[in-house]
Amino acid sequence: MKSPSPVKQSGLILLGLFTLLLRYPITPSPTGTDNFYYISMAKAIISHGQVFWAEEVLSLYGLFPGTDPLGATLLASAVTTVTGLSIYDYILIHSIFLSLISTFGFFMLSGELTDNYRSRWFAALCFSLAPRFLTFSLWRFSLRFTFIALLPFFIWLLLRLSNSKHGRHPSRLIALISLFIVILPSLHRMALLFPGMLLALLVAHLLFYWQENATNRERAGRQTLGFLIF
Repeated sequence: MKSPSPVKQSGLILLGLFTLLLRYPITPSPTGTDNFYYISMAKAIISHGQVFWAEEVLSLYGLFPGTDPLGATLLASAVTTVTGLSIYDYILIHSIFLSLISTFGFFMLSGELTDNYRSRWFAALCFSLAPRFLTFSLWRFSLRFTFIALLPFFIWLLLRLSNSKHGRHPSRLIALISLFIVILPSLHRMALLFPGMLLALLVAHLLFYWQENATNRERAGRQTLGFLIF
């Protein structure tokens, strides 16, 4: 694999520094309303040593009445217990770290759509500057932010698997996709939409291969379009 040029490396470093600058805390305490609810949950787990309100396995995914997805909260509790950090310091590190990896994750994802470095860099910058995403990442413990930060990697794996160049030995990709399918629903209920996403990907593949192998590709294309519309 060809290593990037010094100019491209500098561009990525600049992108990372700009992402950090945008997340520099400007308030004396974490922001957001839901933030304090999840902080209370994490503190309760730390003080009791267990998730005492979770009575079923489905509680991990927030699918049991009266529960929320527990993945991010359990992670916060575990890290603060092991490292000795305060929950507020953890949230700051959590926000900055996930902002960085999500920005570069989107840079990776855009690489499946184009080889143009400038386009990929600009796409990652736009993702980092998205108003709602930026708000979620300002010293805030948000389940939605945690989910969105890891989502580009999941989509990247799906596109990587469908790429004929990289999908010839799919065992590792399938293993990682399976891991994400298990983990992401524990972060936010939006992950329950994954079956629809996977079904759409499967249908797209079937229609693509059907058109590519058709005798009359133009006619097959019209039929495919008609199928998608109706």
